[in-house]
Amino acid sequence: MSGLETFGTVSDALARRARDAGQSLAVSFPLEGERLTFEDWDKYATQVGKGLLESGLQPGDRLALWSQNSIAWLITCLAAARAGLILVPINTYFGEGELVYALRQSGAKAIALSKSFRSKSYFDVFSGARQKVPDVGVTVVLDGEESGCLSLAALRDIGRASDRTLPDVPPSAPAVIIYTSGTTGYPKGATLTHEAVMAQGALSSRRLGMRSDDRVTCVIPMFHSASYCTAVPGCLFTGATYIGQDAFNVTSMLQVIESEKATVHFAVPTTLSALLDHPDRASYDLSSLRVGTCGGMDVDAAVLRRCAAEFIPGIVQIYGLSEVSAIAACGDPNDPDRFDNCGQSLNGYRIRVVDPNNGLEVARGISGEIQISSPYAMREYFEMPEETKATFSDDGWVKTGDIGFLREDTKLVVSGGRLKDMIIRGGENIYPAEIERVLTAYPGVEQVAVFGIKDAYYGEIVAAAIIGNDELSVSDLDRHCREQLSSYKVPVKYFRMERFPLTASGKVRKVELREMATNDQLFGL
Repeated sequence: MSGLETFGTVSDALARRARDAGQSLAVSFPLEGERLTFEDWDKYATQVGKGLLESGLQPGDRLALWSQNSIAWLITCLAAARAGLILVPINTYFGEGELVYALRQSGAKAIALSKSFRSKSYFDVFSGARQKVPDVGVTVVLDGEESGCLSLAALRDIGRASDRTLPDVPPSAPAVIIYTSGTTGYPKGATLTHEAVMAQGALSSRRLGMRSDDRVTCVIPMFHSASYCTAVPGCLFTGATYIGQDAFNVTSMLQVIESEKATVHFAVPTTLSALLDHPDRASYDLSSLRVGTCGGMDVDAAVLRRCAAEFIPGIVQIYGLSEVSAIAACGDPNDPDRFDNCGQSLNGYRIRVVDPNNGLEVARGISGEIQISSPYAMREYFEMPEETKATFSDDGWVKTGDIGFLREDTKLVVSGGRLKDMIIRGGENIYPAEIERVLTAYPGVEQVAVFGIKDAYYGEIVAAAIIGNDELSVSDLDRHCREQLSSYKVPVKYFRMERFPLTASGKVRKVELREMATNDQLFGL
């Protein structure tokens, strides 16, 4: 990392903010009436961090965190960093099977979770799975008390009474394991260091021109790298205020932007379109917004231009992935030519495009696989050496599997294709192999091909073409999938087939299946 700027840890950044601007507002969840100054956040993180260590955890242990966006999430996140624990954010959409897998695969020694949110009881799901994860020895309830569990308040009390010295955590230590869907059907845990997380927040906030007086809204759940690695550390680096919402709701987000005078907005295409097309948007005062980001395979340049003209003047397109700590390329909010491309790479990141067949770099303007080199890329997929090796090229570049090209001015254009058949539904990455594995296990299903079809709202939705017996029904398959998969992964459409279109090597031609579905040439189950 010679010649590169160093950024320390997220915990270091919080300590600096508490020292230099302690009474400034750090976090606000206005709809819940909760607020934290930097000084309070720093104090609570220290107390909870000590409490976690007093409960029997050791630096380097993994702490799972399963909750909607909240101030408790942010306190626990920084407490883990301060205690030298490795955070394992759990996708709030996960069902029992996915939760058990993540806890086992990460070797989590503890879990902090909300009791419930909306119609989902995290506590009940975890309780039902408890015997399957015996290594999880500590359970922390973030929003109340439960028998046999520690509450967040109790951890703070334990930490307040402790004279324990917190560990000196080096920037090179692992900070987080962020699970991404895998082409094998199982999630993979991208292991990121403290410095990588803090560098991502610092470098992206610089590109966006963020300042200490900014007020940042983010629709992205905190378990995502775009929130954990970009929005939150970006606020810590600049001293900006993070304005939170437990989960995205278009009307309440408009209310929050207006009431809190938000200046920066992190979005995905689905939520941006929802805000843009809300029938009452014109009745809200959104004039405080200055810059914003939008990333995903289905970013529409026309939508970005309309957003810039109507309510986020400095909206930019971004490109990244969890394996490189989130954003690798980001547009400049002042660049008039920022809507059709993702801008240039951030400092500390390099982007190249290679021919997928031979791995050689292609000329400017030629499409190929996007690859990224950065000291802020993941260290590994946690305890998955073969998958880690397959993701890096021989010379150390991350192979993204995404198709795009670099213009002559080195701005990146993501041209929409993917080497694998990943589906992106409303900003969530979905790999067909996982769904195919679940469907194939259902009695009467012989062969399955899962693919994405275009959707005006979500960008893509999940469809499944099935070869099987005549007794198969949509309701049975839907129920089977919902028992084992997050709701957003469950197929919306099922098609019955007698045979699949195949390549010469015997692989299913999913491109042809998509075309057939679009042209109404497939028949429903």
